[in-house]
Amino acid sequence: MPIQNGAFCAHFGGASHFRIIDAERATGNILEQQDLEAPEHVPGAFPKWLGRQGVHAVIVSGIGQRAVQLFTVYGIPVYIATPGASSEELVALQTQGKLVQPNAKECCPGHGHEHGETHSGHCH
Repeated sequence: MPIQNGAFCAHFGGASHFRIIDAERATGNILEQQDLEAPEHVPGAFPKWLGRQGVHAVIVSGIGQRAVQLFTVYGIPVYIATPGASSEELVALQTQGKLVQPNAKECCPGHGHEHGETHSGHCH
């Protein structure tokens, strides 16, 4: 999940770090977590980098259509959550099947700009 200032970041592309969580699939109990510094934000970098980290799913709030498509190429499902929840709450919601996957033809809620606009590099 994208992280900014130690908390879940509302905008995927504006994250300074990503929290990689190893959790039990059946219970959602977190076994291990680490925050890794995000690579430079260039188109396509985050999905490719997260795939190399062994990520099996991502939890985001705002994300662009292209990033969702790239995660699909890497076989990594994307789940949408609202900002403000803790990592533990988000993992529990995902494990319980309470997070939805975005429509591949539109941006996720909270993305905050039209396609083709540049990101400001911050979280909303």
